[in-house]
Amino acid sequence: MKEKEFSDRLASLIEESDEYFGRYGVYIEEDHRINDISRSIVDLMADHYGKVYLGIVNDYKKDSDRIYEYTGSLVKNFEYNFVIPVHDDKIVSLLKSWNKDNDVDVLSSLMNRVNSIGGSWLWWA
Repeated sequence: MKEKEFSDRLASLIEESDEYFGRYGVYIEEDHRINDISRSIVDLMADHYGKVYLGIVNDYKKDSDRIYEYTGSLVKNFEYNFVIPVHDDKIVSLLKSWNKDNDVDVLSSLMNRVNSIGGSWLWWA
């Protein structure tokens, strides 16, 4: 898939997610489209980059770097919070810091970092 086609499709999926949230104000159990949108984002990015990583924001396992290579298996609702195109040590560090201290400034930095490296946030109902 060409870069422009990928960018357009990703932007379209993110727009669908934003419209869903704008319509309901929250993610609701009765409408599971947001789950399909999130899975489509993961699949699109995996197809484009060949390898992507899924991250968990609130993962309190001490031995985990909180970022996992996507294997192509079904991503379950609420299983992961974001997808990124590369393994990123700064994100790992921010996740560990967030899970240790729950500092909102760290969370803000994490969100910005995911976005700045071309990642996307995943939303679930």
